[in-house]
Amino acid sequence: MIIPLKSKVSDNWFYLIVDGGECALIDPIDSAVAIDSVTSRGLTLKAVINTHWHPDHVAGNDRVCAEFPNANLLVAADEQDKIAGLISTRITGGLAHGDVVNIGSSVWDVLSTPGHTHGHISLQSGYDFLSGDTVFAAGTGHCRAGDPQVLFKTFDEVIRSLPTQTRLYPGHDYAVRNLEFALSIEDAPATLEALAAAQKNLTGYRPVILADELAVNPFLRVWDEAFQDIVRSHAPEVWKAWSQRTASSSETAFCVLRELRNSW
Repeated sequence: MIIPLKSKVSDNWFYLIVDGGECALIDPIDSAVAIDSVTSRGLTLKAVINTHWHPDHVAGNDRVCAEFPNANLLVAADEQDKIAGLISTRITGGLAHGDVVNIGSSVWDVLSTPGHTHGHISLQSGYDFLSGDTVFAAGTGHCRAGDPQVLFKTFDEVIRSLPTQTRLYPGHDYAVRNLEFALSIEDAPATLEALAAAQKNLTGYRPVILADELAVNPFLRVWDEAFQDIVRSHAPEVWKAWSQRTASSSETAFCVLRELRNSW
């Protein structure tokens, strides 16, 4: 079971994995909420896991680990040094693609999902996918500490290969703003307009289903040639610049969208 937790100190969402009496906290930025989520349920915290090094994902580590000294602190292996420089708690181990984390009887596969940062990881078990800042509702993470071309490869090789019924658990909820950006790119179909309107009326956490994202997330539509034409016509000069660096029109469209979203 995955329990979404809303931070009171930032705009993050983070997560508690529960199986039997064991649990793990994923990116517990708000240590007070994190600690209460474990103690109020009488659970044993087995691990704190960080998907990437950004402070809004690791800043709660010290207080949480001090409260639960027997819990392991497991972090993205390629970003272990960066995380170690931001916290005082000793890191127990690094997680890399192909590793497995066991929480109770549940098994979580570690996937490499770089692009937002160079060493970003995600966790998958069945139809549940803890995506950190790789993919959001109707959007994706920025690449100020990463690379949009690498992020495109992650979308192409990892995100699109997931079962369409996959439930995505992102590190932030930017659905309204992301859908507004999507609407600014094109004269969106009625379904997209309806979803944008609906999102504005929703509060609190809601699941992100990959099947829905394939229809409305512009970063997951870049393999559609008609949509590529829309992006190209929307920003021809940006398209021209990126096309000289990318290997395909889908990659060009992805990078153009990411650049446009940066300043939108």
